Amino acid sequence: MAGVPGADSPLDVLVNAVERVGVMRDPDGRQVFLDVLDTYLPSPLRVKDHSERRAHVYSIVLACYRMSVLPVLVSALESLDPGSDAVREARVQVERMQAADLLTERERRSLLEVLAEVGCEHVAEVCELVAGPAAAPPDSELLDPVDGALYLQHLNGRPGGVPPLLLFIEHLARHTPRRPADWLRRWSDQRAREWHVADQLRAARGRGFVGDTASGNGVVTACLVVRIERRGLRHDVYRLTMWRHLGPGWRPRHGGHVSGNLVELEAVVARLVDDAEETWAKRANVIRVEFLLPYDLLNLPVDQWKLETDSGLPQALGLRYQVVLRSLDRARTYRWHRGWKERWSTMIGALRFQPTAHWCGDPRARDLGELDALLAVSPELVSLVLSAPPPPVGTKGPSEILVGLRNGLPVMIWHRADGPRRTFSSAVRPLLTSHPDLPEQVRRLRGGQGAVRFTGQICSHVSLLWDDPNRTVEVVELPMAPNGQEVSSP
Repeated sequence: MAGVPGADSPLDVLVNAVERVGVMRDPDGRQVFLDVLDTYLPSPLRVKDHSERRAHVYSIVLACYRMSVLPVLVSALESLDPGSDAVREARVQVERMQAADLLTERERRSLLEVLAEVGCEHVAEVCELVAGPAAAPPDSELLDPVDGALYLQHLNGRPGGVPPLLLFIEHLARHTPRRPADWLRRWSDQRAREWHVADQLRAARGRGFVGDTASGNGVVTACLVVRIERRGLRHDVYRLTMWRHLGPGWRPRHGGHVSGNLVELEAVVARLVDDAEETWAKRANVIRVEFLLPYDLLNLPVDQWKLETDSGLPQALGLRYQVVLRSLDRARTYRWHRGWKERWSTMIGALRFQPTAHWCGDPRARDLGELDALLAVSPELVSLVLSAPPPPVGTKGPSEILVGLRNGLPVMIWHRADGPRRTFSSAVRPLLTSHPDLPEQVRRLRGGQGAVRFTGQICSHVSLLWDDPNRTVEVVELPMAPNGQEVSSP
């Protein structure tokens, strides 16, 4: 509980600490903080501007409290003023505000005694899902239900929502033999009545639990989203931002950012996937790396970036993992989203059409106007096989890939190397009959295990744009130039 605002209320104590952070002392600094905070959140924070400092800080803290993202507020402060006493005070106060004990000692003891006899796989992943994106990530070494309950016991749900601990108990009850499951449900029902969330708990049971980490086919998928874009005026410095997600649905967790040249960022990506294997995604069946790239980097050979470079036998990223590309420009151009979503739905559900691919013709004789017209009137076309790679960096004018992005095609495939188009076509054509499995099929193709094996290096130079409009991490719309490149803000 935040308490009634006043001199000694928990919310006031937090505001006092935040107000003392250096970046919060002037309007420009507070705007920088809000910009940074928005990069951590799935949607921008709506805060009324105030000329008076305390009123503005109070509005920011109150908005974060109402959205249940106070830990995210502290993380953003730490990124701008690391190690300061004021930020440490703010973190301690947020932890105190979240630690209001939900259980009596007797209730806790009886629960833990039963949980000690209950088994559960993927405890850390389930805890992360029920806790939500605002909570501090659980220790990846949470191995049993007792550990999970101890982590979740102090976490509150969103206003009017079910506390994460009860969602965790519901998950255990669904995957436990009848006798302990019945006890767990009775215990959960009693707590829900005491906490006035009985209706919400019944609704959660009715629609199915969100904490199952496996998809309908039993496969647990982990996803690492890596956004790379130019930083400032220097052409050789880039900013990498990452998000991670585990299980069904889409709840990406922001993982920070780093700047450097492309060689340095290749090493960063190698460390990120190593961390995934060793911690948060180590129980996943599949790890997919999605590169969110601007127009002029879409031909970057990220699937060939190397892993384990110190082993004496480095391995390409795209051999070990599903590596796909996504368009940063389209993510930020909202007028392109409607058609994009419609074609994706057509591909995944085949509700109205049999989804098909279009093969671009001879690159020396292609007519982009004809291609644009064809795609505009052919909603059944969901994938595009390019006749040539996207234009190199700095190239002006339209291209096949820009036409495809503008018309909402979620899937595009091309080869980056020179080679016989017939050979490439014979390898790719069988893959396009099974769109949902395409990322895995392309991974196998890179290793020479496609439906059609062929000689040469074309198989190791295949790029796949696989762009799901429902898996967004971008929240800001930027203007676009006619050639698909970003327009710098004034």
